[in-house]
Amino acid sequence: MFRDRMDERYDLARAATDGRFRYIRNYYPDQPWGQRLEFLWKQASMAEWAGLHAADKLNATQRAFFETKPAEELYDIVADPDNVRNLAADPAAQPQLLHLRAALRGHLRAVRDTGFMPEPLMLAWSGAESPTVIAGDAQRYPLDRILDQLDALQLAATPPTAALAEALAAPSPLMRYWGAVAAARATGLPAQFAALLQDESAVVRLAAAETLLHRGENPAAREAIHRVIKTPANPIERLFALDVAARAPGAPDPALRATLTAIVAEPASASGENYVKRAAENLLASFK
Repeated sequence: MFRDRMDERYDLARAATDGRFRYIRNYYPDQPWGQRLEFLWKQASMAEWAGLHAADKLNATQRAFFETKPAEELYDIVADPDNVRNLAADPAAQPQLLHLRAALRGHLRAVRDTGFMPEPLMLAWSGAESPTVIAGDAQRYPLDRILDQLDALQLAATPPTAALAEALAAPSPLMRYWGAVAAARATGLPAQFAALLQDESAVVRLAAAETLLHRGENPAAREAIHRVIKTPANPIERLFALDVAARAPGAPDPALRATLTAIVAEPASASGENYVKRAAENLLASFK
């Protein structure tokens, strides 16, 4: 089972089941399940659920959809068919956790899962070819090292300092990207972290900017996000940046509001599916 981009929103989760237990690995644990999607929010039930959440009228189980998630989840789908009791930290369930964690890891390696390439980078690298061509190149796409790094950084209570520093200084933009994502849970950031705002890879800059903004107001981080949003030549990078801006705390600067207003005013695409425009509309509306 898998979860990837949903229209104008990004996530990355993979899951496996043996028929009795379901194991879920969340690679963006600091993002909520309930990211606002225009299509989903057209449902009356979804709009009501979101309204009850905004009014603080939900219990812990009901509001979990709108909150951040653990890196690992494990459910007994027979005893708990609604999947609300996470057994991942239960010592009695460790055999099932380890078994399904290993089974999922084996599947990711066997299919050379492309999901660990952020979409802007994946498309830039692939060009006219299938992403599977890049995924098959272990030098360009070191999947084993990425999975090892993610487990080291995300399955601990906080990312180990040495592992985080190694990831942030890695030659591969993929390793730097996932290091910047994991840094959101670090107790402190390495001294060189702010330099990632000048990284050659846009996705690394965006991940670093998001992590910095969650630690306090940072004009340089906001500008790093804005630079990508106001560049129309790469719509997928633009969409990726809009998602980061939607999650960033604090009020936007007037320049970003102006850019969003200009995007919303752009003509509709021929297909009618303009995710960049949709994300900009939602973000602009959230500022009012």
